[in-house]
Amino acid sequence: MGMTTEGTRRMGRLPLLLMGMACLVAGVWGGLVRLPLNLPLPGGNANWLTFHGPLMVCGFLGTVIGLERAVGLRGWWTYPAPLLTGAGAVMVVGGALGRAPVVLIAIGSLWFWGVTLWVVGLLMVAFSPLESGLRYDAALRSFFLGFVFSMIFGHAPVILPAVMGLQPSFRLTFYSHVGLLHLAVMLRVGADVIRWGPGRQWGGVASALAVGLFLANTVTSFAVPTRPKANSARAV
Repeated sequence: MGMTTEGTRRMGRLPLLLMGMACLVAGVWGGLVRLPLNLPLPGGNANWLTFHGPLMVCGFLGTVIGLERAVGLRGWWTYPAPLLTGAGAVMVVGGALGRAPVVLIAIGSLWFWGVTLWVVGLLMVAFSPLESGLRYDAALRSFFLGFVFSMIFGHAPVILPAVMGLQPSFRLTFYSHVGLLHLAVMLRVGADVIRWGPGRQWGGVASALAVGLFLANTVTSFAVPTRPKANSARAV
């Protein structure tokens, strides 16, 4: 039996979702190197380190949020936003420099969200955490980890079924990555305030583990259905 039109559409969205996931992995990996942790950069690609912020904001968030909005608006004209943003960011992940990645990300961001995502990306470049100190780092982690990723964790079980047509099985383990994320944010921000280097590293590693746990729990929820509970009610 051939694939339905809706099934074809869902398969067409998969490359866009994978682009966003590639940016997430590269951005998190680069963030761990910036802590600093002694981790290898694939192929010596310094872009994962240098463009940690833009990869997370424009590459990951711009692509997956753009994709979710494209699905919701149900118009072909909405797909250039996540496509251009994702393509530009993946070029950065792959080591490409120059105008092409910047132009693709800029056009995709402008198409999707006016100037909002573009302004955020420019601010992250203009006010580098390496130059603006630990106060900037604390504010940045509080917003993008404490708030934005909390929203991602909460909305993923709703958005992914709409994008890919998959039904998740909800489990108590979903609370594990949420709890770990907020503990990591509190540790990272607190360590920034008191200038405690090891605490900043532990908070960064815990944040990365929370994202990995989120991905694992999400994939498991789609791949492994929960067992139905036995009916304990007795017939009268």
